[in-house]
Amino acid sequence: MIISLMTIIRMMMMMMMMMMMMMMMMMMMMMMMMMMMMMMIMIV
Repeated sequence: MIISLMTIIRMMMMMMMMMMMMMMMMMMMMMMMMMMMMMMIMIV
């Protein structure tokens, strides 16, 4: 019982970490896109 509970908690933590990483990647991509758009506007 305790072992299973620990494993579940560990899995949840891993999932949370993965979600956080994905969110960070998405934010970085959005920032890059915004920067590119600003550069294009500046050039034009």
